[in-house]
Amino acid sequence: MTGRTMSKIEQVEDLLKTHIGENKSIVDVKIENLVAPGENNGGELFKLEIITRHSEKGTEETYHAVAKKIPSNEVAQRIFNIQQTFKGEINFYDKVVPALQNFQRENGVKNVLDCFAKFYGARINLDENSEVVDENAVIMLENLQISGLINVDRHVGYDFESAELLLRDLASLHAVPLAMKLKDPKMFEDKVKRYCVNTFNFDESKKNENAYIFSLFIQEILWESDKCSSFIPKVKEILKAPIQFQPEVREPFATFAHTDLWVNNAMIKIENGTPVANKFVDFQTYNYGSPASDLLFFLYSSVRQDVLEMDLDTLINHYHSEFIKNLTELGCDTSPFLLPKFKEELALEAKHTLGHILMFITKIVFSEKNKTLFPPENGNPPDMTSSSFIDEMKNNTHSKAKKKVWFTIQSYGSKGWL
Repeated sequence: MTGRTMSKIEQVEDLLKTHIGENKSIVDVKIENLVAPGENNGGELFKLEIITRHSEKGTEETYHAVAKKIPSNEVAQRIFNIQQTFKGEINFYDKVVPALQNFQRENGVKNVLDCFAKFYGARINLDENSEVVDENAVIMLENLQISGLINVDRHVGYDFESAELLLRDLASLHAVPLAMKLKDPKMFEDKVKRYCVNTFNFDESKKNENAYIFSLFIQEILWESDKCSSFIPKVKEILKAPIQFQPEVREPFATFAHTDLWVNNAMIKIENGTPVANKFVDFQTYNYGSPASDLLFFLYSSVRQDVLEMDLDTLINHYHSEFIKNLTELGCDTSPFLLPKFKEELALEAKHTLGHILMFITKIVFSEKNKTLFPPENGNPPDMTSSSFIDEMKNNTHSKAKKKVWFTIQSYGSKGWL
C-alpha cells in the first residue's frame, strides 16, 4: 500500500447496486473529500454524487453516498489496525445493526434503533479469494449531510439540549444489546459479542515510556491551577498505567461499547434552533465493555464546559433514565441496574477512562484544525520520550484544553473518582 490519496473508487456500481435498484446503470460519479484534513484520522472519507440512467425509461436520477476508505498514511494504517478494524466496521453495519433491530422487533418494539447511517455496501479488496484489507477496501454509507446532519464544532462542543438527544440514543445503543445478552445469551454471543474484538495497534515497547511522559505533561498543566494541585498525587498514580483502549469488562453492566464516542463521531440535525436527530459514526473500535466508559468519555471530551458545570449530574441521570426505559421496554429485570448501582459502575470506570479523556482533550479535541494527526507520507510521529517533548506539548496546548483538564480533575475529585 502506498501513502497516496486514494480518491479513486473502482467498481462503484457493484457496491451500490442494492441501493440504486435494478434496471439502472451509473453514468457519472463525482467524488470529493467529505471532511477537512485532521478531522478523521482513522480513514479517508469521500462524498459521492452518483448519476444513474434507467435502461428502459431513459430517465436519470441522482444518488448521494459516503465512501470510507483506509487511511492513506501507513503509520495510521498500522495504528488503526485496519486488517481487524475495517472488517469490524463492515460487520457492525452488515451484521450487528440488523441483529439488534430484529431483536427489538421480535420483542414488540416499534421504534427500533435508528442512530446510524444507512449501509449501502462494502468490500475489503477486489479479490474474492483474499482476506487482506487493501487500498480497494471501501464502506458505502448514506450521506448524512444531505439530510441536514452536521458535526458540532469540536472547539465548542455540545450544548445541553444536543447532549440530551445524543445521550438518549447512546442509552438505547447500550441497553438493547444488554437486553439481548440477558434474554438470549447465545444470540448475543453469536450476533453481537463475537464481533466486539476491535482494537488499536500501538507500539507495546514504548507504552510505559509514553505513559510516563504523558503523566508528566498532565502534571505540568495541573500545577498551573491552585484548585488542581492537591489532586496531582492521585492523578499521577492513575496515569502511571498506560492508557488502555480496550474496555474493562464487568458484569452485569458489560455491553456493546462504541469506545471512541466524541464530538467528531456523532452528527446532529438542528431545526429552528432545536436538535431533532442524532446519528453515530465511525464504528472502528467498538468492543465489549462498560457503558459508563462511553458516557464519561463523551461528556468530558465533547460537552461544553459551562454545560457540565451546571448540569453534569442532570445529563448522567437523563442517560440512566433512558437506559432503564429501554431495558423495561424489552422486558428485563432492571433491579441490578438502578441508579445507585450505576453510580458504582461510573466510579469504577472513571479511573480507567481518565487517561483517554485527558489525552483526547489535550491532543485531539482542541488540536489545530485542518492539520492531520499523522505526518505526511510515511514519516513517524514525534518521539514522546524525547526530553523536549513535554515543553513542546505544554506550549502547544490550547488554553481551552487546559481549562477543560482543570475542570475534569476538579469534577473527578469532587465525586471521589480519583
